[in-house]
Amino acid sequence: MTVFRKSERLYLSVLERELARGVPKDANSVVDISLKLAQIYKETNQLKKAEEGFLFCIETQVHL
Repeated sequence: MTVFRKSERLYLSVLERELARGVPKDANSVVDISLKLAQIYKETNQLKKAEEGFLFCIETQVHL
């Protein structure tokens, strides 16, 4: 398993726990994790997921 795959799994796990605890989707911690995931997706050529992640981060920050 690559470093990117391990990182992706870890960040997804942390994100799921944060959301399960009731942390809002526009919270800084959620946006930060989402940005890290988008970067991982970019590096692993999962460009659709990367684009969706980057757009989520931008749109969330614009609406604050």
